[in-house]
Amino acid sequence: MGRINGIVIADAGPIIHLDELESLDILVDFGKVIVPEAVWHEVQRHRQQVFQPFGKLFCRQSVSIFSPLVYALVPLYALHAGEQEALHLCMELPNSLLLTDVTHPDSKKRIILGWIKKKQSSTRTT
Repeated sequence: MGRINGIVIADAGPIIHLDELESLDILVDFGKVIVPEAVWHEVQRHRQQVFQPFGKLFCRQSVSIFSPLVYALVPLYALHAGEQEALHLCMELPNSLLLTDVTHPDSKKRIILGWIKKKQSSTRTT
C-alpha cells in the first residue's frame, strides 16, 4: 500500500494495542503520526521502547492552541489528559484524522469525538 496523505493524530490506545499485536507497522502508510505530549508519556509508561524502531514515523508535538470546546467537554465525558491534547490538536490542525480506541463504555464519548471533528470542519469553512 502507498502513502496516505493527511495529518494523523494518535491517542495512546491505538498505539499501545497495535504494539501488543506487533502491528504498529500498519501506521507507516500514514507517513507521520502526531503524538501529543501527554499521549507520548502515557504510551512510554506502558510500552517503554515502542517509538524507537519507527524512527521519524511518530512525531511528538505539544498543543499550541487550546480549544474552549474541548475544555467544555472535559467534565462531561471525563476526558483524560492524552485525549484532551489529541482533541486540541485535532481542532488546531485542519483535516486531521484522530486515531483513538472506542472501547470506552460511554457511547456518548464516541458520539462527541465524531461531533467535534464535524464541528472542526464546519468552523474552518465558514
